Amino acid sequence: MLNQIQQELTLIDSLLKRWLVGGAINITADCIPHSWQLETSNLTQSELRRCALILASQQRHWLLSHEVPEQGNEQPLLPKLSLPCLSHTNRVLFCKSLALVQSHGFSIKQLLNLLTNRGFCAHPSDWLPNKNDDVPTEYWPWSLWVANQTQAHLASEIEALSCDNWPHYLPAQRVSMLTNMRLEKPQHALAIIEQCIGDEAAEKRVKIVETLAINLSEHDKPFLESMLQNRSQKVVAVAQKLLSRLNSHVNSSPSKDQIDMATELVDWLEVTSSGLIRKTTHIKPKQLKSKKQQALRSEWLEQVSLNALANALTIDLKTLISGWQFDQFREYDNLSFIENLTQTLPDDYVHILLSSLLSDAVTPCFRFIECVLPRLDQPQREELMIKLLNDEKAQLSFSDCLTFIEQPNTRLDWQQIKTSAAWQVLLSDIKDQLTDASYIESYHSTRGLVALGLCVDANCAQQILNALIEIGAMNTDPILDTIKLNIQLSHPAPVQVKP
Repeated sequence: MLNQIQQELTLIDSLLKRWLVGGAINITADCIPHSWQLETSNLTQSELRRCALILASQQRHWLLSHEVPEQGNEQPLLPKLSLPCLSHTNRVLFCKSLALVQSHGFSIKQLLNLLTNRGFCAHPSDWLPNKNDDVPTEYWPWSLWVANQTQAHLASEIEALSCDNWPHYLPAQRVSMLTNMRLEKPQHALAIIEQCIGDEAAEKRVKIVETLAINLSEHDKPFLESMLQNRSQKVVAVAQKLLSRLNSHVNSSPSKDQIDMATELVDWLEVTSSGLIRKTTHIKPKQLKSKKQQALRSEWLEQVSLNALANALTIDLKTLISGWQFDQFREYDNLSFIENLTQTLPDDYVHILLSSLLSDAVTPCFRFIECVLPRLDQPQREELMIKLLNDEKAQLSFSDCLTFIEQPNTRLDWQQIKTSAAWQVLLSDIKDQLTDASYIESYHSTRGLVALGLCVDANCAQQILNALIEIGAMNTDPILDTIKLNIQLSHPAPVQVKP
């Protein structure tokens, strides 16, 4: 092969030199490369010279710009996944939905979860994961293949994580597998972490230690205490927060620095009570003199030991949480208080916080609720989502629902959707748009429709599509493609719309 290339380059160089000298040159079959397969008998010399000049220039450029490898490197084939790929019709809808999901700021994993939920996987010609993408476990063989770490046994089956196969998985996959393991076998996951975490970089150690938040118990205490001596301050911070969640640490004596911070913070808070027979304690903000003091109060509310703060206010921790007046504090104060609580206190106190946030005295704020979600299990998240959808004050949108769930949820049936405040707002917005236009263009509306396609079942998706057509939406509107994909994945026949 190399000899042939060299011979052809020599012939081309010879032709170029003769053209540079000038004069009439007769082109024959012997002076041009055989790979051109040029039929010389049917062409005049003028035509032959013109063809030879064009082909010589193109071939010389190509040969000199491509380095010929000494030996080809054989790459492993893309592993076959356990689920069948989409059909051609659904592939088209998937590609359109993929573009919609990305342009509206949703996670691609939620679209992949829709496919997995219906028993399909994406076609590799349409989508492949990047090395560290967070993807469903069904796509892990592709992630390993992309990262050039594919092992023979991983092509068809993913083994349970162990100390022996720890190096075979990508960092994101280890964290995902440890998270699932902590749900069912927390102590087994802890044993693997204890043996393998030492060889990981600081950023990876942080993610690994954070998985211990799931089913956190006293059994994790010795390991977390050992992490307090870790060379990474980020790891130490995570370990301290997890230790503070354990009940044994709630009543422990705060440090002198924490006591001093709580003492200063008390000057910016006010404790009052109401009621004669049944007294209720209220914690309110004092009027501050400057924005600098406001910023400091927010900062300290996130850093202070809430146990020390309750002691400084001469109340107990439960009273501090239940008596916090969210409607009177600045949003930054509330966010700092909530984030501090959810990161440092046991589940009992988190539930007290959630009850306060959902009480009639507080206007529900999605940003506050969102801070609590990492401490709730999936059934609790679903229950909370349904409750907020039915609460007009909460103003929960369908795009917000994807924060609660990652795949279609059967509890979001058509009856639930059409009676929700979010649907009434969405329908009103779409009707207003369709009076002046044929397509739905408002970002709020389009984002809600894409979200609905990702979070409801096929029957509900069909009802949503029918309702949209009835109010004047066009069946060809591309914003409906995610809803159509949802339907099509469960019904092989083309998507039908009621007349």
